[in-house]
Order: sequence, then C-alpha cells, then structure tokens
Amino acid sequence: PLQIERLVNRTINHANLGRMENSEKNIAIIYYNHPPGRHDIGASGLNVPRSLERLLIALYDAGYNLDRMTETEILAAMQAHGINVGQHAQPILEAMVNNHSEEIVLIPVADYQRWFEEMIPEHRQQEVIDMWGPVPGEAMVVERGGREYFVIPMIRSGNILIMPQPTRGGGSVCETIVFHNLSMPPHHQYIAFYLWLQQQEQGIDAIIHFGTHGTQEWLPGKERGLATDCWPYLMSGEIPIVYPYIIDNVGEATQAKRRGDAVIISHMTPVLVAAGLHGDLRMLHDMIHDYLHFEEGPLRDAQRAKVIEKAINMSFDLDMGHPGFEGITHDTALINQIHQHIHCIEAEIIPLGLHVLGDIPEKELLTETVMKILGLGFVEEIIRVGRITGEHECEIEEEARDRAKELLRLVINQTSSEDAQQEILNNSSVSLTKYLDEGRRHLQNFLDSRELEAILDALSGRFIPPSMGGDPIRSPDSLPTGRNLYSFDPRTVPLRSSWEVGRDTMQAFLADYYERHGVYPDRIASILWVVETMRHRGVAEAQILYALG
Repeated sequence: PLQIERLVNRTINHANLGRMENSEKNIAIIYYNHPPGRHDIGASGLNVPRSLERLLIALYDAGYNLDRMTETEILAAMQAHGINVGQHAQPILEAMVNNHSEEIVLIPVADYQRWFEEMIPEHRQQEVIDMWGPVPGEAMVVERGGREYFVIPMIRSGNILIMPQPTRGGGSVCETIVFHNLSMPPHHQYIAFYLWLQQQEQGIDAIIHFGTHGTQEWLPGKERGLATDCWPYLMSGEIPIVYPYIIDNVGEATQAKRRGDAVIISHMTPVLVAAGLHGDLRMLHDMIHDYLHFEEGPLRDAQRAKVIEKAINMSFDLDMGHPGFEGITHDTALINQIHQHIHCIEAEIIPLGLHVLGDIPEKELLTETVMKILGLGFVEEIIRVGRITGEHECEIEEEARDRAKELLRLVINQTSSEDAQQEILNNSSVSLTKYLDEGRRHLQNFLDSRELEAILDALSGRFIPPSMGGDPIRSPDSLPTGRNLYSFDPRTVPLRSSWEVGRDTMQAFLADYYERHGVYPDRIASILWVVETMRHRGVAEAQILYALG
C-alpha cells in the first residue's frame, strides 16, 4: 500500500507540472562533482557548462523565472560556490561559506536531526550511524555562532537552483570505489541535501539530474520494485525527476528508470568520426607510398628498411604481434601489412569533443557518422558503380570515401538518390540507391533531435515518446534523440545471430552432458540476467527455446 500511495502521489505531482505556469515552477538542476574539487565537474560525453547555458536559455524563452547566464559565468560560479569540498580541505569550505553566504545554503544540523528522525526509518538511521557516525558526521560541516550547519553549495538563478550532487564517499572515501556501491548508505550531508529539497517551504516541483550519471539511483535497496524504505526512494521522495542521459549507456539508464524513478531524455554522444592520420602516422604512410612508387633497386631497398625501422619505433611490431618483426621476411608483403594496419588505425572511430544539449553537429561531420552506419559495403558499392580505379587500394578507397560524402551532401539537400548518383558517378544502381535512401533517413534523424524540447515537455508533464537506446552507429534506430529510451525491443529477441549462438551452445552442452553421464538431463535450470539479454540480444533465451524443442 505504501508503494502504491507513493507512486500515485508522484504521478499526481508529475501531472501537476502540466497545470502550473512555468513562471511559478521551482526546478533543482543537479550536476556532478565527483570527486570533490574545482576540476571534476562533468558528465559522460556532455559539455556541462555549455549545456546548462543552452538549457537556461530554453527555460527563459519558455517563461521560467530565472536570470540567464553564459557558459563562462556558470563555470565561474561553479568553481566559486558550486563545488563539493573534501574533508582534507576544510579551509576551502570555510572560505566558500564566508565569501558566498548569499548563494549557498546552510542547513542547521538541528533541523536535519529532526528530518532524519521523522523521514528516515529507524533501521536506515542505524545503517548511517554505523557507517558514518552520529549526526552530523564530518562531510561538509561548518560551525557558526556555536551551531553546526551542513553546507549545500549552490548557484541561484531565480526559481532555478543549480547544485552539485553530494559526494558518495563524503569526501573521505575514494569516489571511484563507492560510486556504484549498493551496500553503503549515504552520509549525513548527502541525506540532508535531498531531505532539504523535499521540504515544503522549498517548493521544489521537479529535479533534473544533469547528465550521465549520478548516484541517487545507485543507493542501497531492492534491485527493482523498490520498497518505500529503499534509499533511492527516501532521497527523491515524491518529486518528479527528469534525467538527460547519453543514448549509448542503456544499462545504466535502465537503472535510473527502475531505481531512480526518472523520466529519461536521451541525448547524443559526441560526434563520432574516423581517427584519420596525423603526425608520425601520416609520415609513415607517406613513406610507404614513396616505397611503393620506387623502382626495384637500392633506393627501394633503403626506403623499405626506413619504413620498417620507423614502424618498430612506433611499436607497430608489438601491435601486430611480431616483436621486432623477427622471423618475418622484410619484403613488400610486410610493408603491405604495415600499410593495412595504418588504415585500420585511420578508420578507428573516435569522439570529437563533447556533446552540447540541443546542438546538432555540422552536416559535414554528420556525413562521416552516417558513412560509419552504412558500413564498408556502401563504399564498395561506390567503387563498383563509379568504376573507381587506382594504382593502390588505399587510393581507390580514399577516392570512394570522398564521393560518398558528396553523395550524402546531395541527398540531405533533397536531391534524389538516383540524380545524386548520376551527378557524382555518371552511373547508378538499385543497391546504391538503397544505401543512399537509408543514409538520408539517418541524416534526417540526427537533424530531428529535440533534446531541449523534450526536457521542457517533461517539466510540463507531457508525454515523452519512447525509443530504443544504443550506440547510434550500431543501433541507428535509437535516433532521433530527445526520447525516453528503453533497453531493447523484446519483440526482436532473440536475434537470428543470437538464436544461432544459443542453439549451438545448447547442442554443445547436451552433447557434453551425454558424453559424461550416458543420458540426457531430465531438467535444466537457466538463470536470466536482464543486462545479459540486453548485451547478447537473447542468447540465453535462444538456449531455452532450443531446449524446449
């Protein structure tokens, strides 16, 4: 009954957001400062200060009561009075309180003691005391006028409070060790922070956990179907939580939904592009091309020796599993292997900077990402249809990639796939048309992202359309972003490839059992883990289905 009551109250609070004027709403934006200090403010793949600037602009334009701040102003305010301070740096905490008393909040420990006893069940109170000692503990505590206070760092902007989530380890335990700890209770200042947000006089209407990821959803308690005395529930109370989350971290986003009660708003990863060749890699590549153009003779032999020497100096021999290239003939075949390894490095996908909420990358960068989605077959079809030739394979592929970008630029600007092929290749094929049509759809999905709009919708109690999450390159159907992501579509499980693996492994298991026992097993027990189902798309389920016949 208590769980149902809490769920209903939380649902009502979320619905009430749609009935309130935006100018009346009080929003707490919680960012991450783990470990404590001025230099560790961030979220996975997200430019936090610039994204906050974009969000504040969107909120201001939507009628929220706030003062607009630039990225530079936000970052300066964070470092001045918006950071957690470790126990080893008490003078810094004292100076922050003295210099920014109008910004930060001081919670009287006496008030917290009352909340602690009224709002936290006795057995949970004892857990905290056993771990962190009696109230107030040692994290973020100062004394003023003979009274003790918890310090809550903060940036105030009208009705918007921008605050760092308290540390998980209280500034004395390594954050990396305890960040996902499901057994260690939160410390006193952590509890004070969230109980303060729940007090009626604060009037907090919604919380935004800003980026991937915080710790509230990782506090101790049941894995799912949480009881009202589980720590994630105790901290968030009945306040709606909106959670912008990087789209490719599906497993932990599921944790935020199930244990953190969050409405997830997917946001893009940083733009993913081919690494390319730079510095010594470019130099080695050019040396190889010089070698390939030289005639047989002393010059070519000398160049080959230089290429191999430089490759060893760059540890290519170790990367390729042949230390010193010993026992291998130093001939053109080895040079070609080194050449191929360079192009494998060149094709590696790397992130380009950090994502900014609501920003759509330049089309030039998007075309590279879409080429990765379409895969090598797209480039090979361009080579075939365009009849691209050259002296060396890498030159042919480079020319094909340039043509691919030109084709994608045309189709995103509304040129038909057939006309684009004729313009760039003087030829066309049904297969290449399918690639370009698919590429057009992926490009449009990037352009249709609505991350900031979705956050505003969630803060107004509106429906957020669901979508599958995942790496945008391997799972392009996760786009556009700005949707309430889920882990996978159960209707697709198991995939054909997962079925084949499940069938083969079950056959191997049964054969091994029969060989050892002379009979087949009467009963088989299978343990299902949702994270493994997400990762393998149904291998274990396929094993069960095969065993059932």
